[in-house]
Amino acid sequence: MEANYKAEQKHLASSQVLATNTAECDSQIKHQNDLKSLQSAIQQLQNKFREWKRQRNSAPRSFQPRNTS
Repeated sequence: MEANYKAEQKHLASSQVLATNTAECDSQIKHQNDLKSLQSAIQQLQNKFREWKRQRNSAPRSFQPRNTS
């Protein structure tokens, strides 16, 4: 009887460890996906900025807006 109890407790402990590891792994995957999304958004903003800067530098100087402040 005691051997069955110990085996059951060992099984429960193993299940808890597995569940904890699975939750931690899921959380890590979510963080990695969030990081990839942020990196993609940063890349898009950098590309937009480079394009804006390129267009600004290629515009004729007479059409550049003046600083009115």
